[in-house]
Amino acid sequence: MRISFSKQFVNNSLFMLFLTIIIFTALTMICSNNYSFALENQTLDKNNNDFNIIAVADVGCSLRAQENIKNIEKLQPELFLVAGDLSYKKTPDCWFDMTKSLDSKTKIAIGNHDDFEEEGTKGESLKNSYLNHYNLPQPYYSFDY
Repeated sequence: MRISFSKQFVNNSLFMLFLTIIIFTALTMICSNNYSFALENQTLDKNNNDFNIIAVADVGCSLRAQENIKNIEKLQPELFLVAGDLSYKKTPDCWFDMTKSLDSKTKIAIGNHDDFEEEGTKGESLKNSYLNHYNLPQPYYSFDY
């Protein structure tokens, strides 16, 4: 028996692995005693070199999700990573409305609910709405920050 995977499947899997590592790293930092991987004897520059990343997944558009986004806005992240399943709706409108103030800081991954799950196997309009909104030429990408 031969098993093969498409290039898109492999690329999407690698991107999701990358986001998982980022999320794990962020959670590790948050749960540590000093919120930093810095050595104990090191001190931060007085110019405030802190960097604020927030990573989420499976957000949706519920009241709880809206409250969470408002709390994220208050934290003023430099980078907002969303690891897929943004709205759980057939249109992205609620997601776009809810996260409007974070658009310039947002990097997304397309989840199964942002692609075929909500529209069926021939649906592309939901995914394309996200790609167009965030100016992405394809559902997988890399970026430098």
